[in-house]
Amino acid sequence: MLQSDSNIAIVVLAAGEASRMGSPKQLLSWGDGSLITHVVQQALSTSSSEVMVVLGAHFEAVHHTISDFPITVLHNQNWQAGLSQSIVCAAQYLLKENKAYQAALFLLADQPLVSSEYINMMIENFKPHQKCILTSTYKDGKKGVPALFDACYFKGLAELSSQNGAHHFIKNHKPFVQSINMPFENLDIDTKQDYITLYQRYFGGK
Repeated sequence: MLQSDSNIAIVVLAAGEASRMGSPKQLLSWGDGSLITHVVQQALSTSSSEVMVVLGAHFEAVHHTISDFPITVLHNQNWQAGLSQSIVCAAQYLLKENKAYQAALFLLADQPLVSSEYINMMIENFKPHQKCILTSTYKDGKKGVPALFDACYFKGLAELSSQNGAHHFIKNHKPFVQSINMPFENLDIDTKQDYITLYQRYFGGK
């Protein structure tokens, strides 16, 4: 990680079962490694002060592939309840740690096009002590992750429910929300065809 005056934690959300994929998509090949190792490496190449990864389904298999990285691995045992519970898991950990975090930036393990440069852009646009929430605006106009939350929201994030997740939380704090236009197309990998199409686009079908 690069030296920085900020104390911002990056949280990689990677607890899902990937039921539509039929196999752990965190372990799908990407470049010289897997999706999860690629995202972790991008996070570690930023000015963040700490990188955490929230695992759930396929915990042992995924954890084995990232155990050598200088990261904190959290085990979301309630992963079946959805993405919001991984955010809850991370927020609860952040609240317990006495490290004076200024903010947390949440990434998804299935967005391999999110680069360290883009993450740093979000960190640079964060304004501490102003209740700042930063979201990403996709090329289709939708807003989502990566998303950064000031530490003042950790308690609220730790109390998210499956019914009222992060999108609902952001909507309720709209006056403090700013967004950054993604300089690339946002592409999630949900199905095998999504993966094949994206992999062939960037690696020529190798």
